[in-house]
Amino acid sequence: MKGFSLIELIVSLGLFALLSLIITMMTFSSLSVAQKANLVAQARSQGSYALTLMTNQLRYASDLSDWSNCNTDSLSYVDHFFQTTSFSKQSDLTNGDYLASASASVRLTNSGFIISACSDQPTIFACDLPTRTVKVCFVITNKNDTSVGLVYKDQILLRNR
Repeated sequence: MKGFSLIELIVSLGLFALLSLIITMMTFSSLSVAQKANLVAQARSQGSYALTLMTNQLRYASDLSDWSNCNTDSLSYVDHFFQTTSFSKQSDLTNGDYLASASASVRLTNSGFIISACSDQPTIFACDLPTRTVKVCFVITNKNDTSVGLVYKDQILLRNR
C-alpha cells in the first residue's frame, strides 16, 4: 500500500497551518515595528527642525518685544534685521495644535503631529530678563499614535543687544 494515511495528512496539514500562522504573525509584527520607527523618525525630524529654527532665530534676535508677557505659548521678538516677528502654537480644529512662525503664516510642524507644552513647564516659552534667556520646551506627538511623543527643550541666550 503506497501513499499517506488520513492521520498523516491531517497532522502535516495542521503543522503547515501552524507554520503559516507563525510566519504571518512575525510579518505583521515586523511591519508594526517598522511603522513605529518611521513615526518616531518623522517626529524627530519635525521637532528638530522647529527647535533648530527657533534657537537660531532667537539667539541672534535683537530683543524680545515684551519680556513681561513672555511666559506663554507665543513669543514675539525683534530679529537681527529689526523686524518684529513671532513664534506661536496655533490651533487647527482638523489637525490639532502646531508650531508656526511669523503670525502663523509659516508652519514649523506639519499636520500629522500635535504640539503641547512640556510637563515641567506650563507654556512652550519661558523667559528670564536678568539673564536674557528664553526657555523653549515642547512635546511633539503623532496625531495617529499618541504613544510616539518626543520632548524638545533648549535654553537660548539672546546675544544681540
